[in-house]
Amino acid sequence: LMKTGAKMKMKTIENLCTILMLCITCLISFRCDFTSENWTVLLLNEDKTLLYFFGTLGSLLFCFLLYRFSIHVHRPIKKACIMTAVNFPLSLLFVFEPLHHPVASSLHLLFAYLYFFCVNGCFLYSLLFFSYSRPKQARMIQTLYFIILILSGALYIHYMSINTLFECFFT
Repeated sequence: LMKTGAKMKMKTIENLCTILMLCITCLISFRCDFTSENWTVLLLNEDKTLLYFFGTLGSLLFCFLLYRFSIHVHRPIKKACIMTAVNFPLSLLFVFEPLHHPVASSLHLLFAYLYFFCVNGCFLYSLLFFSYSRPKQARMIQTLYFIILILSGALYIHYMSINTLFECFFT
C-alpha cells in the first residue's frame, strides 16, 4: 500500500510538471510571432529575466520528465538528463543576433542544438530499453514520437528555421 501511494504521488507530480511545462511554453510563445521568430528574440527585451526563469524552469521540468521516463529502463540516465537540463539555460544566456553578436549567436546555436539532440538521445535510449520490457506500450509511444519528429522536421524545412511554432509543437 505504501508503494502504491508513493507511485500515485510521483504520477501526480509528473502530471503537474507536464501541465506547468505546457503553460510556460504557451505563456512565452504568445509574446512573439509564431512563424518568423523564436523565443530568443525576447532576450533582447528588458524583461528577459522572466524569460530566462521560465525557460530554465521549463527545461528542468522537461528533464525531470525524461528522467522519470528513464527510471523504467535498466539504468536511469542521470548524467545525460543533467547535461540536457544545463544546455537549454546556457543557450538562453546567449542572444541569437548574428549581425551584431556573431560569437554569442554561434554559442546560442551550439547549446540549443545540443539540448535538442540530448533530449532526443535520452528519450530514444529510454524508449529502446522500454520497448524490451513493455513492447505494446512502447510501440504506441514510438509511433507518437516519430509523428512528432516528422512533423517537427516538416515545420523546420517549411520555414527553414527553428521558430516558435516548431518549439511549441515539439514541446
